[in-house]
Amino acid sequence: MMKRGLSVLLSSAGAFALTAAFSGTANAGAGDCCDQLEDLQRRILLLEEKAAQGGLEPKWKAAPQWSQDGWQFKVRGRVMADYSIQDIDLGTTEASDQGAEFRRVRLGAEGKIMSKTKYKFEVDFAENEVDITDAYVQQKWGPAKITLGQFRTPNSLEENTSSKYITFIERAFITDAFQLGRQIGVGADFGGDQWTFKLGAFSGPAGGGDGSTTAGIVEQEQYALAARGTFAPIANDDMNVHLGAHIRYRGFEDAGGDGVRYRQRAAAHHRTGFRPIGNFRVDADSDLTYGFEAAGTFGPFSLQGEYMRLEVECNDTSDVFGDIACPNDDPSFWGWYVDASVFLTGESRNYQAKKGKFGRVKVANPVNDGGLGAWQLAVRYDYVDLTDDDVAGLTQTGEMTGIIGGINWHLNNYTRMMLNYGYSDVDDNTANLGDGEVQNITFRAQVDW
Repeated sequence: MMKRGLSVLLSSAGAFALTAAFSGTANAGAGDCCDQLEDLQRRILLLEEKAAQGGLEPKWKAAPQWSQDGWQFKVRGRVMADYSIQDIDLGTTEASDQGAEFRRVRLGAEGKIMSKTKYKFEVDFAENEVDITDAYVQQKWGPAKITLGQFRTPNSLEENTSSKYITFIERAFITDAFQLGRQIGVGADFGGDQWTFKLGAFSGPAGGGDGSTTAGIVEQEQYALAARGTFAPIANDDMNVHLGAHIRYRGFEDAGGDGVRYRQRAAAHHRTGFRPIGNFRVDADSDLTYGFEAAGTFGPFSLQGEYMRLEVECNDTSDVFGDIACPNDDPSFWGWYVDASVFLTGESRNYQAKKGKFGRVKVANPVNDGGLGAWQLAVRYDYVDLTDDDVAGLTQTGEMTGIIGGINWHLNNYTRMMLNYGYSDVDDNTANLGDGEVQNITFRAQVDW
């Protein structure tokens, strides 16, 4: 309707201009008249082009996006449906299960106000619950971008790469076991073409908990300070090298809660609440997490890895039933992962040096256009140690090694199918279900917009 009104308006303007031109040039020569007609025609075409660029019609990138004079609005969302089979063989426990779940079902919006103000709001409807994921306003202020609301703390390459673009169905052990995720706070971003620096102060996630969907629950009040820096010494179309480091400090105020819990699921599996290692609570006063990260893309090949350590400072005494009290020795946990992948069809992982993370893969020959899509093979070695031989109660709480193989089929830029096989070897776990292994196969169908 708007487009028709615009066309009528332009036509009327053109007709009025033509009438004026004829009136003013009644005695002019035929050449002058033709020149003025051509000039008016050019002006009308320019007006139509400018109107189209002004955002009166949406641009489509899997969802409509409107933009005009620095204002922008876009509908966003994602659906990730999983089916998994799991086999457990730990100590005297042998079990198997299978089933499906919606891992993520999100809907929201994002946009800009007068170019320098950005906003984003998104909720997740998975597991028959409504949870706020991102909800923030970001203002560009000189060389910095100031963000207020709920967003990811600046920690870890794996954690800060969207679930839409990670190579495997689930993130590495350490990101969940050490409870990285979104929290409410204020942050500042600085950066250039090949570097980023982010820092922030946080007061815990919306709705309580630890800010992670897969780690332990922190039922105490908390605050956090975090920072991350990245640098890409090489960043071009053929090759990228990423280096980074991050740190996070959390302080806890015991408000009659149940302590801080550190635990972890088996490799590439989320559907059940089963966690082979951890499942203990520490009467913590604070914890400090720090890590180092590196990655590289070399045409269709990619390498990525991180090392992370978490150090806990315990309260002097334990006043919560079931907590592990450690007034004399403060425990520490650690882990790392490394993965490799290759696109058989020649694409490359989309590294974004200005953001210090990976983005959307651009499929060269989408299935929609009669192509094969993009095919990617990947493997990851994963390790996390939640034991501490120097702290009573934490000598047999479990360490886990995971090996994951994956096949990803990108049908187009916004749709992909994923298949992961995960093998998890569990040791030093007599405080839980015992040593052994867990195997699973998980399939995911994913679309985002």
